[in-house]
Amino acid sequence: MGAMTSGCADAPAPAESGAQIREQSILSRPSSAVGVVDAIRSFEIAAPDEGVDIHGAPGVEAHPVLGDGTIDGVDEVGGRLRPRLKPEASAGVERPARVELPIRGNEAFQVADETSGLMLRASLYGSAAADAEIADGYVVYRGVLGDQTDVLHRVTATGTEDYLTFETEPADASVSYSIELGDTVAGLRLVSNSLELLDEKGVPRLRVAPPYLVDVDGYRYDATLDVDGCRVDTSPASPLDRTPIDPGARQCTVHVSWDGDAVTYPAVLDPSWTTTGSMSTTRYSGHAATLLPNGRVLVSGGAGPIVTNTAEIYDPATGTWSTAAGMLYLRNRHSSNLIANGRVLVAGGGGVSGTTTSAEIYDPASGVWTLTGSMAEGHEAHMSASLGNGQVLVAGGATAGAELFDPATGTWSAAPNMSVGRVNARAVVLQDGRVLATGGVSQSSAEIYDPVANTWTPTGSASVPRHFHGATLLLDGRVLVAGGYTPGTTSSAEVYDPASGFWSPAGNMSIPRAYGTLTLLSNGTALMAGGYDGMNFLATAEVFDPVSGTWSSTNSMAVPHVIHAAVRLANDRVLVVGGYNNGRSCEMYDFAEPQGAACVNDASCSTGSCVDGVCCNTACGGGATNDCQACSVAAGAAINGTCGPVSAAAAVVCRPDAGACDVAEICNGASTNCPADAAEPAGTACGDPSSGACDGPDTCSGGVGATATCNANVLPATAVCRPDSGECDVAENCDGMSTTCPADAAEPAGTACGGAPSGACDAQDTCSGGVGATATCNANVEPSTTVCRSDSGACDVAETCNGSSTTCPADAAEPAGTACGGAPNGACDAQDTCSGMVGATATCNANVQPATTVCRADVGDCDTAENCDGTATTCPADAAEPAGISCGGAPNGACDAQDTCRGMVGASAQCNANVQPSTTVCRADAGQCDVAENCDGTATTCPSDGFVPNGSACSDGDACTENDTCQAGTCGSGAPPACTSNDPCLVATCDSVQGCVLVPAADGTACGDGNACTLDDTCEAGVCIAGPAADCDDGEECTDDTCDPETGCVYDDVVTGTSCDDGNGCTEGDVCDAGACVPTIGDACDDGGQCQVGACTVDLACAYVPLEDGTACEDDDLCTVEDACTAGECAPGTPLDCDDLEACTNDSCDPARGCVHEAVEDGTPCDGGTCDAGACVPEGEGGAGGGNEGGAGGASEGGAGGNGGGGGSGGSGGEVAAGGNAGDDASPEGDGCSCNVPASQSPSRGAWIAALLAAAFLRRKRAA
Repeated sequence: MGAMTSGCADAPAPAESGAQIREQSILSRPSSAVGVVDAIRSFEIAAPDEGVDIHGAPGVEAHPVLGDGTIDGVDEVGGRLRPRLKPEASAGVERPARVELPIRGNEAFQVADETSGLMLRASLYGSAAADAEIADGYVVYRGVLGDQTDVLHRVTATGTEDYLTFETEPADASVSYSIELGDTVAGLRLVSNSLELLDEKGVPRLRVAPPYLVDVDGYRYDATLDVDGCRVDTSPASPLDRTPIDPGARQCTVHVSWDGDAVTYPAVLDPSWTTTGSMSTTRYSGHAATLLPNGRVLVSGGAGPIVTNTAEIYDPATGTWSTAAGMLYLRNRHSSNLIANGRVLVAGGGGVSGTTTSAEIYDPASGVWTLTGSMAEGHEAHMSASLGNGQVLVAGGATAGAELFDPATGTWSAAPNMSVGRVNARAVVLQDGRVLATGGVSQSSAEIYDPVANTWTPTGSASVPRHFHGATLLLDGRVLVAGGYTPGTTSSAEVYDPASGFWSPAGNMSIPRAYGTLTLLSNGTALMAGGYDGMNFLATAEVFDPVSGTWSSTNSMAVPHVIHAAVRLANDRVLVVGGYNNGRSCEMYDFAEPQGAACVNDASCSTGSCVDGVCCNTACGGGATNDCQACSVAAGAAINGTCGPVSAAAAVVCRPDAGACDVAEICNGASTNCPADAAEPAGTACGDPSSGACDGPDTCSGGVGATATCNANVLPATAVCRPDSGECDVAENCDGMSTTCPADAAEPAGTACGGAPSGACDAQDTCSGGVGATATCNANVEPSTTVCRSDSGACDVAETCNGSSTTCPADAAEPAGTACGGAPNGACDAQDTCSGMVGATATCNANVQPATTVCRADVGDCDTAENCDGTATTCPADAAEPAGISCGGAPNGACDAQDTCRGMVGASAQCNANVQPSTTVCRADAGQCDVAENCDGTATTCPSDGFVPNGSACSDGDACTENDTCQAGTCGSGAPPACTSNDPCLVATCDSVQGCVLVPAADGTACGDGNACTLDDTCEAGVCIAGPAADCDDGEECTDDTCDPETGCVYDDVVTGTSCDDGNGCTEGDVCDAGACVPTIGDACDDGGQCQVGACTVDLACAYVPLEDGTACEDDDLCTVEDACTAGECAPGTPLDCDDLEACTNDSCDPARGCVHEAVEDGTPCDGGTCDAGACVPEGEGGAGGGNEGGAGGASEGGAGGNGGGGGSGGSGGEVAAGGNAGDDASPEGDGCSCNVPASQSPSRGAWIAALLAAAFLRRKRAA
């Protein structure tokens, strides 16, 4: 189970209920100090123009200036006061401060960072030696800067806030502090009105946060910090990456100033002096957190008591925050994306003037914000995604619009709109680079943006609508969404599969959650942290396991976080930042498992070592099997997580035997090392039984480890291991080295064997060359190529051995008719042939061609063929056709004539080719652009077709062409005539016979009749007919709409101040101004009572949400106290105790007046006396005053003087007891002792404290 730590924040103290028990030191004046506390508590920062938007949850209406008191008391140490924090005020803070306060207000207070020891001391210039007083968990110095200013220190675990009160406007709207820097302060950095004290590595260790002043009307004014007497670094670049600038002195002056002209006094100034483990700016919602390439985190904008443009950077290596330059625009609910070169793009969001279209880029190298191109429309509470091509997609918010930012050009381009607008939806980049958009207010649909195709495509819808939900990409490529509003808060979760486009249910969370953050952890699980369950702000967290599809609880955060930001850091921890109602705090979730827990790798363990399946306190040998240490009980350790010797009972073999002559070693349970290696004695039989013809008995060497070998013994070289099997085989002996007999050998192939040959076709027998059974003597014969009897002539044949017999085959000859005597050598010679006899009669016969044989073929139409005569071997003489005989076939061309023979013989017996004379016309002309052709007297074909010259004039017979000319023998059409019309209702056209003509345009063709007050004029039968009159009503109440025939619709503004309705239920007093309907009251959603918060919904209607039960209120009945909200209504508290413990009054309560103490009848007996004017007067010891003159005091024992009438003089006292106070003409109560004011507090201070309390009460009444 992961651990949640608040090492980067101070957890806020819980709220106090009523007055706490106050500790009074020897210096305290508790009643007066409590008055100062109550006065500062009455200050509230009024509701911001744009605050925290929690649909269905309590919003931030007003913010108290003073946080709860956090100390139980103080200890005086070395002449200084060391506050004792309440336990809950310091829980979980890993970067605490050590604060020491002075006994008197003119001395310095001290703040030190306990982690680094870096320290400062500060004291107010011109401060008086006012004594320290303790009240309700605060330390108070009254009258520090004259009679008009008190100082209250609120000490926390991370430092102190010193609140300065101003009853009236001071002469100078500033205060100054004398600052003494500790020895380890290496530099001062003043950026964005925040003063940081740096150590030698540039790490901010202490901070003076941007101060502010709040006046009696609840308005907050920024105060400005300046430093004199020391060098100050004002560069916005990170101080962590450079050497600090030496301050040049150890004593400086810090000035805090403000614009006093705008302030309505009384007012309170709030500087703070803290460590840097938490943010300097309160961020309840709408802020953005982005992980930088260097592992740090940039947090920007958001809304606390006010919308802010501030930014700061968290460094995980040091656990500190450093101030960054402020953005150029106020931003809340904006987007923040990492772009090229490690820069960050922030876009859109809301400010005091509404949603912005602006965008700017933060450069971590310089620390500077730079404006870049603006979007086409404003986006707030929208989605954004960094694409694989380096661009950034921004989509949704109040509209369905989407835009793309290109960091290379600094410009935006339009992307296609989504199917619907999506407010508070979530976007997830899928593994293939596409972007899944899910949910939004009242939306269950989802759609996917494809950057390659630049398209949005609907995909499967989730089971319920969701907004303010969590969404993250899982390692397997699926997307998990969980929680959110549906519209009520839900615990359900679903998983989207991009491969199928379908959603499937996942296990439900343990409780409903909206506004939580869902973060993927490196082990594949997902962390859901914080949120709101519909009733409570949540500090709990749970983890989703995608394998099992279930949620399990993990450690809770130190404080609740709602509408916060979360970032997974490079070290795999998750940083949770801000949120309602702990806007400056941050916490770290480390999902690494503790020592002894099951694990899968080193990264999953907080110890850094996963051994034997558990998180181990050491590397423990890395889980090697060749030692005797283990870290899990399963592996033989005593306990899980602690490395130690393996128990002997586990019988773990730490070194297995290396062979037959080695022995295995087993862990002995006493040592983490394996016992010494051992082996079998020398000579011990080993190895397998004899396994070869030359193998002898094997024995151990007697060595250990690698030398514990089994010696293999063999037979000597004289031992015959295989005898020969015949005359072609040989016997084998052992070689004295191997256990096996040498390979079987034999006589080489071809070795003579079997005796001499015995026939004409018999050959010498030879060994086969095989071994073993195949070492045979082969019986050989002469091959079939061996001639055993030669031929006797051309018609006789030689005999050869047959390759299988030792004798020569029988005598044979060529068959009758077999060709012999060579090839024929004349045109009429024939092939000679054998007689078919054997031996001496095997003769060759001479042959000639018969008379039917053609011995000379004709060479053409004019030659004749010759035949043999049947006796001679030569052909008869050559002959040919007579001259003039037709030849060559019929003429085949327009200029060809009949061919004839020459009358010659042999090669000269040719056919003469004849042609037509040149007077013959072979092709007539084809028209006006063609010419006739004649034969040329030499060729059989007609010459190529010719034409008149291109461009020669001709006519194509069409009136709709002009200037026709010949082209390649054809008359080509010229250009058409220019037929035009100046009337939209007449169309110019061309007739092939008449040429250009005008015809009516189609009925309904658009035209203009010259009157701007008619619309959609159309043609009918060639004439323009006027259309309907123009509708000049623009739907605006604030314009007077008319029409001018020359110019068209005219919209004149109505009189400014005319009543109208802007259609927004959240505004009132709408009036016309410059043609637009504008509200005079921007937010008409009152609070609906003390116990309800009024807010404008996304549907532009007022909605009322009950405040948390127990919120203080006033039920208008002065007879009840501690009234509290219940279910949105103010419920009476406990009855007021009106008993004044006086016997001479009747006590009662009037709901309109409060406690009423009416005097009993004078003379009524009381303890030791009688009642007189409501007081018990001892008998005979004094009288009560009356009328306009004070009553006289008693004698020496002193009776009480009566209350004087208005303006009367006091009664005279006795010798010991005092008379009544002198009368005051301005006092309606007159003289007497009804109100005693201590001498140390002036009446004016009591008056302004009372005024503050009354003002605060009236503000609450007005809010109700």
